[in-house]
Amino acid sequence: GGNARVWGSARFNDAWVPRLYAEASPITLPPHAAGVKRRVLFFVPKWQNLVDRQATMQLIAALGANANIQLVVRGHLRAEAATLEPAERAILERGNVVLIADDVSSPSLISACDVVVDIDSSIAFDAVLLGKPYVRPKYLQDASVSTIWDQLGGAHQTDSLEATVNLLSSDTFVPAPRDGAFDDVVFGGTGATVLARYRDGLREIALQRRV
Repeated sequence: GGNARVWGSARFNDAWVPRLYAEASPITLPPHAAGVKRRVLFFVPKWQNLVDRQATMQLIAALGANANIQLVVRGHLRAEAATLEPAERAILERGNVVLIADDVSSPSLISACDVVVDIDSSIAFDAVLLGKPYVRPKYLQDASVSTIWDQLGGAHQTDSLEATVNLLSSDTFVPAPRDGAFDDVVFGGTGATVLARYRDGLREIALQRRV
């Protein structure tokens, strides 16, 4: 226990993420169909992370068939971990589904969408820092998995297909509340001096080891 310190990731920081997104190339998505309330970005998960593959595809199909949603689906950047069978790809080629090619950056997509849906990827932290609602369909992953979202909030965690569809098609939708300790635990703190805090923490450890 005394040999490890966890400070979060400097990549996910309230000063850095907006700069990263300012450099992202804009993407033009198809216009909303009549009656669409919001554009929902769904990141296909890595199947080996104890994710229920069949239930995930059922949720994508249900969201794609919902007239209140334009569903933008992006495969995982590690394509071998989130491959889709022909029958699964067929689900993505009907309804209000926009299937995104691998060469489009995640920041470009998150900027263009209103809500992010993801199961087990750190990209969700971007949505939190940008003030966009993040939905984690908790029921799609094995109950043995415990995450920071369970401990400190920050995600709308749904427990069924019906609850997820109802939430994403609701009239009003705001980000989930998160604990005051969330930023320190996940991002190593706030502000442009985050790297200095990492530096000072390393110095402190070095000095303690000399004593």
